[in-house]
Amino acid sequence: MTRSRAVTALFVAFSVLYPPIVFFWLKQFSASAMALLLLAMLAVRAGLIPHGERKFLLPLLMLLAIWAGAASYLGSDQMLLWYPALINFVLAAVFAATLWRGEPLLLRFAKQRQMPMSEHAPRYLRKLTGVWTVFFLFNGGMAIWSSAQPIQVWTLYNGFIAYLLIALLLGTEWIYRGYYKKRMESGSA
Repeated sequence: MTRSRAVTALFVAFSVLYPPIVFFWLKQFSASAMALLLLAMLAVRAGLIPHGERKFLLPLLMLLAIWAGAASYLGSDQMLLWYPALINFVLAAVFAATLWRGEPLLLRFAKQRQMPMSEHAPRYLRKLTGVWTVFFLFNGGMAIWSSAQPIQVWTLYNGFIAYLLIALLLGTEWIYRGYYKKRMESGSA
């Protein structure tokens, strides 16, 4: 495993485990120190972005770094709790923007990975990009709601329930995709 992949894997693990890390961190340490740790992770990750992904990832990481810097400066526990909402709303904005300009994001990803596509794939991936946009808006709203609840509720939602909802959406889409492909192949569209 290259250093870049190892750091990316560490960043992903940190991001996935962010809610329980914050839950336990705030019992012992300051919000400022946690925000600085997040800022350091974001900076290292930004330095390792492959050239082809910079246009998409660099602005996102810069926005998150500005937010983490402000959270550290202010020492705000509450700002740490808004991180999942911020991630969801930024992802919703990115997915939505691609529905109005150029190709939908999921179609771009499929083309970049040179995945085989049927003639129906662009329309399907446009709709799927819309579904993910709505999901990220919903999940961001729930993350905001949970940030106003006791930290145990915030941790449960953002560290467990949100991931269950993602898995449910992925599983449902995978099942539906099989049905959709069969329907398109039989010409009953």
